[in-house]
Amino acid sequence: MKLCGRTLVCSGILGLIGVVGAFDCAPSSKSYTIKTAQDAADIITCPTFTGSIIVAADGPKTVSLDGISSILGNIDIENSAQLQSLSSSTLTAVASFTLNNLPKLSNLSFPALTNFSSLTWSNLPSLTECTVATGAVQGEIQDVTIYNTSLKALDWLKWPIGTGLNISNNANLQAFDIPYSAINAGSALTFSNNPNLTTIDVSRLTGIYGGLDVTSNTQVLQMAFDNLEIIGGFVQLSGAFTNVSMPAMSRITGAFTVRSTGDITNLCNSLEKQQLTGHYTCMPNADAHTTTSGGSATPTSTSTSDSDDSSEADSNNGGLGRGEIAGVVIACIVSAILALVAAFFYFRRRLRAKVQEITQKKDANDSDSSLDRHSRKSWSRRA
Repeated sequence: MKLCGRTLVCSGILGLIGVVGAFDCAPSSKSYTIKTAQDAADIITCPTFTGSIIVAADGPKTVSLDGISSILGNIDIENSAQLQSLSSSTLTAVASFTLNNLPKLSNLSFPALTNFSSLTWSNLPSLTECTVATGAVQGEIQDVTIYNTSLKALDWLKWPIGTGLNISNNANLQAFDIPYSAINAGSALTFSNNPNLTTIDVSRLTGIYGGLDVTSNTQVLQMAFDNLEIIGGFVQLSGAFTNVSMPAMSRITGAFTVRSTGDITNLCNSLEKQQLTGHYTCMPNADAHTTTSGGSATPTSTSTSDSDDSSEADSNNGGLGRGEIAGVVIACIVSAILALVAAFFYFRRRLRAKVQEITQKKDANDSDSSLDRHSRKSWSRRA
């Protein structure tokens, strides 16, 4: 009987210890810093963690988050000098995923990830490959930045981006595929300074309503916009292109600029023959000191409206150019504004004078009334 009692007491004490030592899956600090391997082991007891997860600068070499399915916060890991491996086979959702300045990180695996709003990876020199979001992604991804990594491929990056996609300064990246048909308004795609990037597949694009900036990728020599029909946003291409084709292009309602140190005269001629509405600038042999056969260092720049009425009006306005007409219009607008301002101050001054006049008359009437009452009182007393 005594033994049984002692067992119950011990069990109760152990239960209390368990309660006291239970891991807090929603800390009031809204964050949890992993400093040791035990810290990582503790947090994975939470199916859902509310807060952000951080790895200390002197944290462990390996961090596994297997066991956590949802993080109601961010993964924010920066300047962790020893971190070599970061993974989770169970994590499906996190608000944002930031990795920065992790010199030894070489293993990165989050295959189950399906729901996140932004992803920013920068300064990851040891990361040559990764496994991320292998299934369908839920919701719209707003921002993705891959900057200064050693990643060789980004095949998993295959969803439209709500706000911005920036792929820059990735020394080993060789190819990138844009697998959707449109770059939507408000979204901008940037590819710059990727020295070994040779191919950007834009063949599926039919419309660009946001932005596309391809700059200083020295090995990208060809870009085939096979199905692109409309540029409704802003497109800037700058590099050493020798062949840029847009056979289906029919309308430019935004702006298009292409500048190449190579000979892209065929593109410039094609755009000119199509008499596209909108504005574009096409500059072949941009750094050439002399004109080469079939090409010119002089850019082709065209701006047209949706009808010929404006051009006819320009030819019949007595020789005034658009710039001069714009100057006259601006001068008229400024003059009108100044006239309105002057009229405002004039009428305000008149109104103030009128108010003062009325006030003075009222004061005078009040004074006369007071004197009249005083004289009546005096007369009544005499009587």
